[in-house]
Amino acid sequence: NWYRDCDQRIMQTGISDLRTVESQRQAGGKEAWIETNKIPLRDEDGNSIGVLVTIEDITDRKVAEQALIESEIRFRSIVENANDTIIMLTIQGEISYASPHWLDMFGYTSQEALHYHFTRFIHPDDLPRCTRVFHQIATGAVDALVLEYRAIHRDGSCRWHTTNLSSIRDQAGQVQHCVAIIRDITDRRQAEEILHRKEQFLRSIYHGLEQPIFVVNVSEQAFHYVDWNRAAEKVSGIAAEQITGKTPEQIYGAEIGQLEQQRLLKCYTTGLPHSYEERQMFNGEITWWLTTLN
Repeated sequence: NWYRDCDQRIMQTGISDLRTVESQRQAGGKEAWIETNKIPLRDEDGNSIGVLVTIEDITDRKVAEQALIESEIRFRSIVENANDTIIMLTIQGEISYASPHWLDMFGYTSQEALHYHFTRFIHPDDLPRCTRVFHQIATGAVDALVLEYRAIHRDGSCRWHTTNLSSIRDQAGQVQHCVAIIRDITDRRQAEEILHRKEQFLRSIYHGLEQPIFVVNVSEQAFHYVDWNRAAEKVSGIAAEQITGKTPEQIYGAEIGQLEQQRLLKCYTTGLPHSYEERQMFNGEITWWLTTLN
């Protein structure tokens, strides 16, 4: 009845019904999609005499469209729920998409970020390097790069970010867009800075002591010197750079080197401090030294 009423309406009004899409349940329960066009037919006097109907099976197209929609939903879910911020940029450097985490990182909503040039959010001191890297990606010179830089928050504060920047190309291989995956590494950089200051402080003590100190690396019960402080350089007359990676035998010769090797091995195997006295020639005089290995 519905089809008959539709045909009658078309004949009465003379208005075509185009691109009507509907699903049909086929034998076996399989769903099919068809697209129907209905056009009124008239005789030479202009009287309606029927309806021309064309039917096209568009099931494959609908399946492809549905798959595309589901893929977009999955992609958007991944992007919008990722801990990192993901943005898309034009090859000119303007932001065309920003995931919701942009607000947390920069203090702007995703919509506020649109059409801004990325340089707006980069610290001036890091801008030349970031611009140079973006140019390499946007021109297709390289496909992907990683860089660390300081970003400017809306409140004026600076945050450290690391970004994976890559390009999206068309079938002809031309760069159409750039994608940036941004992660806030401020806490890590601050921790590294604190550790660096501690290392500098301990190194100042290490080199400031009057007592010689040396560091030995153990690998498969083979001992190699890593470093010694300035006091040890003064006593031995050997610069720290000259002992790095060398064994006791290479520094002191076979006889003394083997004795030193035995002392180091005893400390290493027992896990206990080992102290011993030794005689050294210093400034032309014989001196006695108490050495403790830990």
